[in-house]
Amino acid sequence: MTNLSNLGAFPVRQIDLTANGSASALSLARRNAGFLLALLYLQDIFWLVASRVAIAFYEPMYQISRFDWLTFSIFVILTICISGLGIAFAQLMRPLSKISVSRQMVRAVIILTIGFNLLLLVLLESNARYVSGGLVGSTGIMYGLSQALSLASMVIFIRAQKQGRPFSKVWYLSFLASLALIVDGLASALTIGMFVLIILDIRIKRPGRVMVFAMLATLLVWFGLQSKFSVIPDYFTLDFMANWTIARFSIQAEQAYTYLAGESVIGNRISYLELVFRAISDRYDLITGRPLRFEYPRNVSEAAYFDMWRSFGSGSSPGALLGTLLQGPFFFIPPMVFAFLFVQYFSGIPEKVSILHLFAYSFLFKVLHTNFSEFLTIFSPTLFVGVLFLLACRISPRASSKGSRSDAKN
Repeated sequence: MTNLSNLGAFPVRQIDLTANGSASALSLARRNAGFLLALLYLQDIFWLVASRVAIAFYEPMYQISRFDWLTFSIFVILTICISGLGIAFAQLMRPLSKISVSRQMVRAVIILTIGFNLLLLVLLESNARYVSGGLVGSTGIMYGLSQALSLASMVIFIRAQKQGRPFSKVWYLSFLASLALIVDGLASALTIGMFVLIILDIRIKRPGRVMVFAMLATLLVWFGLQSKFSVIPDYFTLDFMANWTIARFSIQAEQAYTYLAGESVIGNRISYLELVFRAISDRYDLITGRPLRFEYPRNVSEAAYFDMWRSFGSGSSPGALLGTLLQGPFFFIPPMVFAFLFVQYFSGIPEKVSILHLFAYSFLFKVLHTNFSEFLTIFSPTLFVGVLFLLACRISPRASSKGSRSDAKN
């Protein structure tokens, strides 16, 4: 057993490096990955039910399909089956070999991330994500790089802390400050909250920490709304917030339900493969400088947006369930890919992940699983995010007593 408790300011665990310990660690990684993957799919059942209950009290905030017990039953059965398939795939995956790098290189990645976030603050309009065409060209590339590097840095921070090799508080605070400066809505604010929840190891059995985090979460929600609306509208009453929150979190479940009900534009007016090839063609033209002749919907996200709003907007990620269903006979590919990625992440993390942390991870990793079609588009920020995520999971900073002492300060 190797005692790592002298390497940082956070509580750390002892890691068993024996052969039995390695087998146990792999089993633990598969367990955590399987549970996370199951949650990604099963939570859509909860959100669909919550959405339909809310409709009994509030007006729907977007277009929904008429409720039908047969469609709902198919929705539930498919969700359970796909989640079970994800758990099975997780038991088959093995972590890739580690990539040994210097701790200075890891710090350089974090500094680069902070630099990109600050550059994004200067170059990008605050509401660009909510405007159709707001993330096209160089601005889109900048946004994609910032998103990819930020997630990779989060992975580096969390894995280092969980493995008993945390960075100093200065690194955490500098990184969090750079994220806070580019918050452009509730989703990005909540992403910061989920990262903090995992880093501080907030658990239900620790009520003191939960209360502190609840106050922080409230502040982040206000900050996110303020960033999106500048001045929070008068109609944001408690009743409106309850309805809006449920509608916001249930939209991907409703999109999957609409597809199963046969009322989606995908499969009726346009095929899924046509949307994928259309997105590839548009982005190839954009990269090569050819004239852009957009045909709507331009991609799966815009088609999903159309299903909910009956107009074309900036897009709406279809979610893990609909992204899986859209693959047709190859529906097994998304859960297999997600299982592979999550096993890489949890490999080497010596703890059973709690249900609260699983919810946090599902939100933190949403860029990876909310639109599987982006992995197929080739010229895609999501594919780049996935590659950097994988590299961040497998890098192993070389031990350095001087570096460890330096990072343990503050």
